[in-house]
Parts: sequence; C-alpha cells; structure tokens
Amino acid sequence: MLKNSDRITALQMFIILVSTFNAIEVIVVPRVLALTVGQDGWLVLIGGHFLSAIAVFFIVKLGMLYPHETFAEYAPKILGRFLGIPIVAVAAIFWVLICARILRQFADFIQLILPQTPIEVIILTVLLVAGYIARHGIEPIARTIEILFPVFISILGLLVLGSLIEVDLMRLLPILDASPKILALESIKTSFGLEGQEILLMLLPFMAIPEKAYSTVYGALICNLVIRWALFVAVIGFFGVELTKTLVWPVEELSRSLTIGGTFIGRFDSFLISLWVTVAFTSILVFLFLASLTVSRIMKFREQSITVLPLIPLIFIAALLPDSIVTTEEWSDYLSNVWGVFIFTIPPLLLLISYIRGTHKKNSRERLKER
Repeated sequence: MLKNSDRITALQMFIILVSTFNAIEVIVVPRVLALTVGQDGWLVLIGGHFLSAIAVFFIVKLGMLYPHETFAEYAPKILGRFLGIPIVAVAAIFWVLICARILRQFADFIQLILPQTPIEVIILTVLLVAGYIARHGIEPIARTIEILFPVFISILGLLVLGSLIEVDLMRLLPILDASPKILALESIKTSFGLEGQEILLMLLPFMAIPEKAYSTVYGALICNLVIRWALFVAVIGFFGVELTKTLVWPVEELSRSLTIGGTFIGRFDSFLISLWVTVAFTSILVFLFLASLTVSRIMKFREQSITVLPLIPLIFIAALLPDSIVTTEEWSDYLSNVWGVFIFTIPPLLLLISYIRGTHKKNSRERLKER
C-alpha cells in the first residue's frame, strides 16, 4: 500500500538511478575493462550502456502497463501465482545478496584504511543505519540520496579534472586492438553488471509523474556512461593498461597519486573515501529497501517497514561469507551474470504474455470499477 507521502520526483529517481549504478564499479571498472579488452574499454562502455537501454525499454514499458503496481504485484497476475511468486522471490533474493556484496566490498575497502576495526563492526554499523532509514519508506531515502549526490559528483569531478594535466591520451591507442567478438561479449557483460537498471520494476509506482520514466532512466544511463568513460580515460591515461591491470582499486590509486593545486589538496584519496562512503551507502540503502518492499508484497503486508529488520541478520551473514576480496569478486561476477540473464529475458517475456492474455486490460477495468 502506497502512502501519499511515498512519492518521488523525476529528479530524485534520476539521482537514485545514478547513485545505484555506481555502487562498486565506480572504483574498479577501469581494472575490469583493462584485463579483458585493454584500452578499448571505452568502446565496451558505450556498447554495454546501449544494450542496457534496450533492457530498460522493456522494463519501463511493462511497468507502464501496471502504473499503480510493483513487479511483485503484477508478475503473479501475468503468470499466475504458481509461477509468478517464485520469480518475484528470485528478485528479492538477488537484492538481498547484492546488498550483502556491496557491504562486504565497502567493508574490505574501509578496512585497508582502518585495519584495526573488525569487518563485522563496519558491516553492522552501515547496515543498521541503512535499516533505520529504509524502514521509513522511499521518500526519506530519496531525500537522503539527494543530499549525498552533490558530494559524489563534486569529488568525482575534481578527480577527473585533477588528472587531466598528467593524462597521456596516447595510452588509449591503438583503437580496436581487441577482436570484435571479445568487444561484443564484454559489452554484454558490462550491461549485465549495471545493477540498478532494474529498480524501476519496483519503484515506478512511486514516481509522482510515471510518464517521465523513460526520460529519467535514459538520462541516468547517459550520465553513468559519461562518469565511467571519464574515469576509464583518466586511469588508463595516467597509469597505462598494464599497470592498471595490477591495481585492485585503480580509481583509489589515481586519487592517491594526484596533488591538486599544489599543496592545497595534498591527500586527495581522503576525499575519495568520502565518495566511496557516499556511493556505497546509498546503494545499500536502495537495495535493502527493494528487498524489504518485495518481501512485504509477497507476504501481502500493508507496510514495507515490517520486513526490514528480519532481513538485516540475513544480509549481515551473507556479507561475511566470502573469505577474501577475490572470492567476493567471483561472487559478484556470478550474481551479475545470473541477474543479467533475468533482466534481459523476464520483462520482455512478461510483456509478451501480458499482451497475449490481456491481463493489463483486465487490471485497468478492475481499477475503474473500484473508482
């Protein structure tokens, strides 16, 4: 059940999307691309975002047929509860696991700076704060992210601008060094890894003006492409491909190597930590809300807040399961691939079945009768 206050503007949705897209990849994407396609990573970013734009079209188109319902509500109507509920449950499980993964990666990064702090303390602290905010609905979440977003953009802008002096664009040559097959496969993998494109499955009904969904999500994809493209060019232009392949957190290494304005900002990596805290926290907040909202819809609870606290121990335990950074990355790749297949197949399939069965028309007639 949506409250009157649970409405967000198109701008707030844009900010939520951009913040969620950059949960982890904002720090590691240059290394990931350098390992697979070298200096051609900027082409893969364009291809991956183009494919994501196609997936998003079906997500929004499906949601617009049921503008007052979430994915957890219309999927069982389209497929029947026997098939629909398990599919919705898969989405809930994914959002729990992705929240746990972001928490763990965030904690691993912070522990490099605070080695004496137990990883359990870092994870639990962030999770409890996110849980407190998530219990109050999407509107305070949107306001929180709206406040933090300028910090994210400002620090990122300073990082890119500060690196321009020392960037050697010749390190981005030759173009098309990787084979077309590899570029195509990595573009698909990149589109799978854009976690956040699917949040409109659950958040579209919360938009004050749902008709702006297309312009909002495509604007967010373009903004995200610009951010990742700029970071990739800055890192490769500064370190080169071979050195970038060896860096665990290449963007963090870039910030540590820069001195902006002489001694005015001598330790820019401290600003990057602020960026990381901002982006990771907002992503954890959104995915925790999505998981709790989905579970509440499956259980037919009137309030989403009921399911937040029971999910916290599950996410906490899942975040502690990987035994190293390498294991966490392997887990991350597996989750991205599985969820990518889900996002690129289930919404188009549901859209097709909805048109065949006419469930969206029946749903509209039922709402007219209720009025």
